[in-house]
Amino acid sequence: MDVTMIAEVIQKKRKILNVDQQTVCDYAGISVNTLSAIEKGKANPSLNTLISICEFLGLEVKVT
Repeated sequence: MDVTMIAEVIQKKRKILNVDQQTVCDYAGISVNTLSAIEKGKANPSLNTLISICEFLGLEVKVT
């Protein structure tokens, strides 16, 4: 899992949708600090967290 790529995709899609971090966090059950770290590429989300974030943003998760 490329943390940098994940960070860029999540942040870009969230901004395209004009959704604030708190809204995503409320849906995914994580803190704003956690999402911020994920979006900066400083944290590697668990698979469940990644799926929740992507589900909210309308992104697909492919596990290979």
